[in-house]
Amino acid sequence: MARIDGKAKVTGKARYADDIYLDRMLHARPVHAEHAHAEILSIDTAPALAVPGVVDVLTAAGVPGLNRVGGILKDHYVLATDKTRYIGDVVAMVAAESPAAARAGARAVRVEARPLEPLLDPERAAAPDAPRIHPERKDNVFWTCHVRQGDPAAELPRCDVVLEREWRTQYIEHSYLEPEACVAVPEPDGSVSVLGGMQHPFTTRRFISWATGLPLAAVRVVQTTLGGGFGGKDDTISIVCTRAAILALRTKRPVKLVYTREESIRESYKRHPFLIRHRVGAGKDGKLRALDARLLADAGPYCSTTPFVIWRPTVQCTGPYVVPHVCGESRGVYTNGPLTGAMRGFGSPQINFAIESLMDDVAHAVGLDPVEFRRRNFFTQGCTTHTGQKLDNHVVAARQVLDLAVERSGWSAKWTQCSRGKPDAEGKLHGIGLACSYRGVSLGAEGLDFCSAIVNVQPDASVTLEVGVAENGQGLQTAMTEILAGELGLSVERIRYLDVDTSRVPDGGPTVASRGTLVGGNAVIEAARKIREAMAEALVSPGGSFAGGGPRKLVFRDGVVRDEAAGRTMPWADAVAACHERRVHLHAMGTWQGPRVSWDEEHGRGDAYFTYVYGCNVAEVTVEAGSGAIAVRSLLGVHDVGKAVFPEGVRGQILGGMVMGLGFALHEELLVDEQGRITSLNFDRYRIPKATAIPVLDFAVVENADAAGPWGAKSLGEPVNELAAAAIGNALFHATGVRASRLPIRGEDFAQRRRDAEAPHRVAGAPRCPPAPEAAAGECARGASASGARRRTIELRVNGGTLAVDVAEDATLLEVLREDLRLTGTKCGCGVGQCGTCTVLVAGKVRRACRVDAVKVGRAEVTTIEGLAGPDGGLHPLQQAFLDAGAVQCGFCTPGMILAAKALLDRNPRPTRDEIRRALAGNLCRCTGYEPIVEAVERVSSPSEPRASARGCPPTGAAP
Repeated sequence: MARIDGKAKVTGKARYADDIYLDRMLHARPVHAEHAHAEILSIDTAPALAVPGVVDVLTAAGVPGLNRVGGILKDHYVLATDKTRYIGDVVAMVAAESPAAARAGARAVRVEARPLEPLLDPERAAAPDAPRIHPERKDNVFWTCHVRQGDPAAELPRCDVVLEREWRTQYIEHSYLEPEACVAVPEPDGSVSVLGGMQHPFTTRRFISWATGLPLAAVRVVQTTLGGGFGGKDDTISIVCTRAAILALRTKRPVKLVYTREESIRESYKRHPFLIRHRVGAGKDGKLRALDARLLADAGPYCSTTPFVIWRPTVQCTGPYVVPHVCGESRGVYTNGPLTGAMRGFGSPQINFAIESLMDDVAHAVGLDPVEFRRRNFFTQGCTTHTGQKLDNHVVAARQVLDLAVERSGWSAKWTQCSRGKPDAEGKLHGIGLACSYRGVSLGAEGLDFCSAIVNVQPDASVTLEVGVAENGQGLQTAMTEILAGELGLSVERIRYLDVDTSRVPDGGPTVASRGTLVGGNAVIEAARKIREAMAEALVSPGGSFAGGGPRKLVFRDGVVRDEAAGRTMPWADAVAACHERRVHLHAMGTWQGPRVSWDEEHGRGDAYFTYVYGCNVAEVTVEAGSGAIAVRSLLGVHDVGKAVFPEGVRGQILGGMVMGLGFALHEELLVDEQGRITSLNFDRYRIPKATAIPVLDFAVVENADAAGPWGAKSLGEPVNELAAAAIGNALFHATGVRASRLPIRGEDFAQRRRDAEAPHRVAGAPRCPPAPEAAAGECARGASASGARRRTIELRVNGGTLAVDVAEDATLLEVLREDLRLTGTKCGCGVGQCGTCTVLVAGKVRRACRVDAVKVGRAEVTTIEGLAGPDGGLHPLQQAFLDAGAVQCGFCTPGMILAAKALLDRNPRPTRDEIRRALAGNLCRCTGYEPIVEAVERVSSPSEPRASARGCPPTGAAP
């Protein structure tokens, strides 16, 4: 089935937070810290209040409730008080009549501060004598997790092979294309409503309640369409919403707060850099015997979700392997570096890069190929893990996914052809590598697994559905709707899915840990069961349509209610009408609580999760021996999903996850200078993979229905992101003979190592942070023109019509389209012309509207996504193809992608696949992995030619 939110996204009608416009709405702007570490001496707001149009300036002194909030530890300042502790701290907020006035007011705030030496090295920060980031704490190590089994210290000296390794991973920016945005509305009764793009509206509600002093019942939070999150829109967006709510209550006017890309990267939390040290021992028989794993995570200045991020990799520190003697310890440490928190995988991408690289090193040392080594050490059905958990309540599919991956990739033949450091006649090195994982489903012992869903059948037989977990672009709404439709025997067209609203549905916990389908689907099934039972009781009881013959079970299928015992049927609509006539309310709330888990924190033992999923990635690479240039030729992902409830979503998750893992392996690194300043503040310096960087992608799924999941489903969103870096690293090792021990892997590192003839396992240094000037703030479509700029009336030809618009002379086309014409399908993602979300066509050519002066467009025809559909409202073939190919997830990039594709097809109706990729290279996508987008364009360019498709994914599927 197609995504239920897909049509709104391909037509530009989906409403994101920045698309909301209200009467008398003020615009807010943050004043960020000038120094990563400094003592605040004074904040002078008078100059800002003197700026025309500025209405209010908020500092910490004006926060009515708690100024320190947090999901685990309340250590995060809503507004900085005594110090700034990282470059993303906010010291003041300005609210003004226009975006330009708000920006001018923010520049006018005078902050006097005494710079202090920033503490950026996590190892130094962890020392007992290090300066404390938070003086009230005894030291900077604020969280520790451990597991213990046997005695690795005693066992390691007895092992035949002992290896010591050190691994380092980097800061990763989530790179969701929609920056943080919200609108806060003061209500007449003194309460406040906040609409915004957050992953967990209930976290936002708690933060606002604490900071405003209002009870939870007086804070309403509604999730708008989310333009990507990947774990990154929880703490930060909650604090952004909190500041907007305080300003709205103070000014008694709606307040919109939308971040620029630079503000977003500066303040938002990142994926933790990990330092991992391993000692591992094995026998001559290739069996693992002992593992000592020590992990240090750089948390930045606040706790955020660090305890969760380090607990999971500690619990899963062995990978899916039996190790008799284990000591695992992880520490989270405060620094003055960028804030870190949840990102897709919750610490698993980092630990899997390390443990799977280590496994290949051990296999090499004992003389086994990587596949055979893993088979000898895998978890097996009924085995006991290093935490003391017996794996007997689900199918342990580690070998199953590996065997399928080996077969599907042609591993056996390609493994024998690996270069192992010896270039071919063309000077190229070739390698194949794999990586395996297991992952605890949902939160397990690190949180509470529960959810609720509300089903309301209307008198006309239509149905509304609300679920206590949020849609992040992954397709949760579609999966929940599909489950409800299946349970009630209806078509999905009868069901309307309502956005999460904290005033209507109970908290279902955050949409993290790949738990959305699991917890939400179970709650939906429970609610549907209650609806069926209520209908059956009404229809079978005396006077009902199926009365007589005693209690019977009714079957709900194909839009019909059947009394199979009596051979009678009734259309769904008639059955609903009969219930309403009998005053039976077909309204039900379903709830679900996760199966029991246990954890002994003192001893590091227990049943950490109630079930597990398993996965394997295979990567093929080519390396230029001279330059070290790396090309990933293919990526394969094989995953045990339990049951694929929404197959198209499964495909999108796997492909998108592998491409994100590719970025983690080779492309992405947030750079920080010696003063704690982020030097890659926009997409012109922070590079995520583009369409031209994507290798051949392939995938397959294994379905082992799980008793705990809805229809047997388990988890998928995060496991697909956890293995690509390790698989690529192993492929490069087998190609070059050089082990990469830090991320991102640089081709020049291989070349230098070969030139210097260094030992293949030498530990690489810490991530490089070359200094660079801070990028100028990229403004787009939020009043970017300077306050007081001259104005003039221009005529614009937009979507077939001519409009007279009064604009500032320096206004961008994007600003005019969004602010003046309210054509909000054109999005603002970066302001520097690098992301493509603002793509429009001017005289049929692709233009980035954020870089085009509106007054210079002249009489050229401007086409936006709103003008693409036919005169009857029907979808353009490209819009339909994007729906059919599953090329839509969060949807923020979709309008720009479609317009870029249209420009290509207008000039070249039958482009090659490479030509499509090049044409789309200026448009970034973080969700889909690009493959479905390329396929969508191919469908339109050659509609009569059948094309290979990965849509039929269970039990296997492949992208062309």
